[in-house]
Amino acid sequence: MASHDSQLRHLVRGYLGEARQCFIREDYGKSYAFYLLVIKLAPVVKASVEKEFCETWKHWSAKLFSLGKFKELIELYQQGCDAFYECENLHLLMAELFFRMEQKLPAHSTYKRALQMNSSNMATLECIDNLCREMIDNWTYPMLNDKERNFKFHEAIRDKILKMKEQGKEVHVIDIGSGTGIMSMFAAKHGATTVTACEMSPTMSNLGKEIIEGNGFKDQIVSLNCLSTDIHLQENDGSNILPHKASVVISETLDAGVFGEGIIKTIDHAWKKLLFPPEEGGSVIPSKVIVNVICVESEDIHQKHCGDTTFEFTPNTEESNNILLTSKVGVGLQPDNEEMLGPNFFSDGSQPEPYTSERISRIKHKLLSNYHTIQEVNFNDPQQISSIAERKPTTINIQLPITADGFLDAVVLCFDLAVDDNQVPKYVITTKIDSGCCWEQAVYPIRHIDASTNKINFTRLHVKKSDIVELNLTQHHNKIVLENCIHQDTSMKKKVLPQNLMTDNFFQNLTVFSLQEDKVVLFNDRKFTQSCKKAILRFMETTNSTSKTLNGNMCDHNGASIQPNGILNNMEELPDENSGYTSQDTFISVLDMTSPFSRLPLELTQCHKRVSIHKGLSIGTNTEQKFATHLGLKYVICNGNLNEKYDALFVDIVEQSGLLHQEAFNNIAHARTLLHPNGKIFPTRVRLMGMVFESEELLQRCSVPNIDQTIGVEIGNYLQEYQATTLSHINMNKTRFTALSECVDCMAIDLNNTDISSICDCETKTDVKITHSGFAHGIFIWSILELDECTTFDTSNSWQQCAIMFGKNSIDVAAGDCLTLEMKRNLSYFTFNILDKT
Repeated sequence: MASHDSQLRHLVRGYLGEARQCFIREDYGKSYAFYLLVIKLAPVVKASVEKEFCETWKHWSAKLFSLGKFKELIELYQQGCDAFYECENLHLLMAELFFRMEQKLPAHSTYKRALQMNSSNMATLECIDNLCREMIDNWTYPMLNDKERNFKFHEAIRDKILKMKEQGKEVHVIDIGSGTGIMSMFAAKHGATTVTACEMSPTMSNLGKEIIEGNGFKDQIVSLNCLSTDIHLQENDGSNILPHKASVVISETLDAGVFGEGIIKTIDHAWKKLLFPPEEGGSVIPSKVIVNVICVESEDIHQKHCGDTTFEFTPNTEESNNILLTSKVGVGLQPDNEEMLGPNFFSDGSQPEPYTSERISRIKHKLLSNYHTIQEVNFNDPQQISSIAERKPTTINIQLPITADGFLDAVVLCFDLAVDDNQVPKYVITTKIDSGCCWEQAVYPIRHIDASTNKINFTRLHVKKSDIVELNLTQHHNKIVLENCIHQDTSMKKKVLPQNLMTDNFFQNLTVFSLQEDKVVLFNDRKFTQSCKKAILRFMETTNSTSKTLNGNMCDHNGASIQPNGILNNMEELPDENSGYTSQDTFISVLDMTSPFSRLPLELTQCHKRVSIHKGLSIGTNTEQKFATHLGLKYVICNGNLNEKYDALFVDIVEQSGLLHQEAFNNIAHARTLLHPNGKIFPTRVRLMGMVFESEELLQRCSVPNIDQTIGVEIGNYLQEYQATTLSHINMNKTRFTALSECVDCMAIDLNNTDISSICDCETKTDVKITHSGFAHGIFIWSILELDECTTFDTSNSWQQCAIMFGKNSIDVAAGDCLTLEMKRNLSYFTFNILDKT
């Protein structure tokens, strides 16, 4: 017996040595096999080799992933779980691989396993929260909570099935774009002979199957994970088989602009391949759509799409007089011609769109015309659908009489959807501005340029009652594009407002920067930059600068000597003799590391002749560099090799979405290496503020709280596990909520604290006094940026906020209660827990 034990120990030592040697040789497959042998022969050594085993598993799993051997990878994970189920890192590694394989449901469950091993791991909690937001599209919850929409589809489906059954017909239904399966379940509930749910998203298809089975319709509904164009009739071999032609197709694949999700091609294919013809009883739900447009005034829309390139000063650069800053919405730039940009047209790489969407009722606006119908599409007319699907784009020209004085900032598109096919429809859903339905409205921003001055810039177009606005649109199978807008005033004078900046000759001599909407909004934000300007002036009064003198030189990102920001603030010239300084006076050197398209460096250049500004770019794309150059800004690439030191650095700590900037804390750590010993980071401190609220609106943005909303089918309970706790892009001024508490300071982040760990991780407890009775759904979070002791910027006034939802921990509160909240933060991610109520 002793001899056998000795031989076993010798064998285990040998296998362990082989495992380590194979790992060194990067033969991870063999190394992993040897480790499995070691664990099987001597379970007692598991604890001592766990770290080595997991490291080998990591490398071997990465190799299998790179080879596309996903089946073997999943088997490898199961082997790893059998050996070290309690290894948190094993589950985290596999969750990431599942995510990269687009298997989001397995990724979610695997992250949950990791959380069981370490429930306080903030990085895992953040991964789960981010994954939940990716798994379920942000429009899913509003649609499921739109009771009127659900009811009208339910009634139309019921009426159609009952009518066909009364005629003695079998009812075979295909639900295209089935999502959670709600329409399929309506059809099964009312006795459809067969129901096929077709969903292209693997995540939503699997989730839909779970919901369908949970509601007891597993045997009545067949789920297919594919495009409807990949479905074949039974006579064909292969997957995605349809047993016979359908008598009813349900497809609600409409976006705010009606055709953007491809409903025309979807229905055209269905009529040609999947549906009985109309004369044999085939039909589509919804039946018809009527498309309408209206003229709207809204400064909010103008600020999102038209950059204000007028300045209180004139940059000393010829190019700056011919700059236009615009969003990518409706500029004529399409995804397939991005590489065809002209020499004066620069893009930030974001996806161009012919229109954007907005819930107009939630922003300040004014209607300038009546609704005008531009098109009517009958989904039950195969010839019309085929014509739209196959023909070249057609022109739609309409004239809209202006009914009120105002500024024409946008043309808004909405639609009326006839769900049933009665001659006079019983069930109609409208997306008009005051409708309150789940769809937003499509927005075509109007760009008007005043070319009467030397400085070209977007301005708002003033229109008067009785003026005429003529719209030139083109109808494609998947979109409606606004090409031109022509304004005719009461004197019959016409002004053409070309919306296609790529093809119109007027723009060929201008430099156009086409950016994401949030970047345009940031550029137009003067309130924050004015606050920064005040802070830097006060900093100049109190600091003893360690920068070089006016006659000294600074270095660019290549190490070449340059004059500091010579173009904009004339630092290359000696100060005027009456200015009060000499050539040996010191100046303040500032590095702006905020967004590449921030207005901040332009404002700071006006501070003082002794302020030298560099724009810091993290990567320095061609568009970013051109933007800085055209505005006369000196830029440096902050890639870790920068030799120059600065007196002041500005960093982005808060996104305009309300969240903390993801890269902020890496930027702060790097910023410290660029500061003089007495230098300062701006903002100096960030205070995270909170307020407990009750809001049915926000609750319905992340959950389905009531089965009545979904007309008796249970969906909310199945989605609850995938509920994101953090909601961003909240505008408290445009959200319906009840404030249940006073505003409280939840946490402060001192960006000039030399203890980096205290900046990156923090945990606080806060007592919140309840001022109004209600149901606490969550807590709003926003920031107050302290630029110095006297200057602060409250982001709740002009930026957006975020909300942390309490979810299952939501509780009833009464005025006079006190909630003890625990806030934990790791880098940019934070959580709240209710510890006590007294």
